[in-house]
Amino acid sequence: MTASLAVAVAVVQTAKLSPGLLVVAAALGLPLGRTRRDEDWLDRVIALTVLPLVAAAAVAMHALLAGPYAALGAALFVVTLSTTVWVRRWGARATTAGAQASMPLLIVVLVAPVGMADIGWTALIAMMTCGVVLVTHLLTGTPSQRRADTPPQRRLPASTKMAIQLGVALALAFLCGRFVLGEHWQWAVLTTFLVCSGNRGRADVVHKGVLRVAGAAAGTGGATLLLPLFDGSPAAHLAAVFVVLLAGIWSRSFSYAYWAGSITAALAFTYAYFAQSAASLLVVRLAGILLGGVIAIVVSWYLLPVRSTAVARLRVAESVRALAVFLESLQERVVGHGGEQLPEHRVRFEQAVGRVEEIAAPFEARRRLMGSRPTGGRRHADVFDALRDSARSVRELAAYVEGSPGVHRKPGVAALVGQARKELGVLSADDDRPRPALEGAQLLTVLRRTNERLAETAAALAARSP
Repeated sequence: MTASLAVAVAVVQTAKLSPGLLVVAAALGLPLGRTRRDEDWLDRVIALTVLPLVAAAAVAMHALLAGPYAALGAALFVVTLSTTVWVRRWGARATTAGAQASMPLLIVVLVAPVGMADIGWTALIAMMTCGVVLVTHLLTGTPSQRRADTPPQRRLPASTKMAIQLGVALALAFLCGRFVLGEHWQWAVLTTFLVCSGNRGRADVVHKGVLRVAGAAAGTGGATLLLPLFDGSPAAHLAAVFVVLLAGIWSRSFSYAYWAGSITAALAFTYAYFAQSAASLLVVRLAGILLGGVIAIVVSWYLLPVRSTAVARLRVAESVRALAVFLESLQERVVGHGGEQLPEHRVRFEQAVGRVEEIAAPFEARRRLMGSRPTGGRRHADVFDALRDSARSVRELAAYVEGSPGVHRKPGVAALVGQARKELGVLSADDDRPRPALEGAQLLTVLRRTNERLAETAAALAARSP
């Protein structure tokens, strides 16, 4: 983000451009730097093409929203953002492109004060920011392996449901925001998008919605109350933006609420930089955040809802399948007949467990609330814990086998791996696909027994290591 902003400052000062372009560079540089590190080469080319085009289109939408054709601009904005979610049905690469397209739309339309005169420069700044981020990534590491696309489903795809939900929620946010908040409608629309985007089920929407609304309200309220201390200093406002974003990046791993608070606090300081620093806006901003959060949660819960338990079953099954493939490759390696793809299978299993981690928070929160009662949400959370244990054992096993050639080829090691495969085989049908009916307590028991065999195998390998 700092490098992107430095390049944008040089361009803006040289060409005497609007300072709103600096907001575009900083606001694009941060999410691109954080989320786009694992792209492959084609994704990087797509980003360099998509971002400037969408940024230019966003400037035109911003101009429509500010003029007599606000309804047309709002409709285009809603349809375009919904489309960025709908294209996820075409696979991981389309999902990445859609996520990239949504960022300049949000930033230019809702945050950055740019006009039609800046349309070309906005596209150029977006392209330069993307280039800076890609160069930084290339200097600090190579792209990781792309996760394989999941096969299409016969039912209405989740991406289509999410696109419809987002479109309806954004339309309601525009209408309610205009009537309730007047010219400050952006806060309701932005909060609605943040709560609806990345919908991984109803429980996930409610959990993240509560965190985002609470964090955003705290961040906006705190920033607005601190603004009088800066006495209208633009430099102090910019410094505050960097400080709160740094704090948000550091505290994000503890709770998403901290990240939401830092982002909305940064927005409040950004608006203050452009002379919108009145403390009287606090109530309006808080009302917009609450309104947007309520709209997003209600729409996601009642309109074509995505069941969180269905998402959990799908991702757990994906992890079980990947673990079974890893164990098969591991057994081939320890007997000396194949297993060359062991590192690749380990990465795929860890990626699958990472996808489970994405949905774990609401189930774990429910487990904390329900205590020791054996509810479905608690069982899912316990299964997630078992998969984490499996991931730790898999990393240990892979480290021993890949780091000490020949050590693993000892009597008994192959038998231990075979026992782990036998335990896990209960979850598979004849075609090696996990049985969808096997879940809950039985699934947890099988995973725990498998983890015991994996731990025994790791201990045996550790004893034979030099």
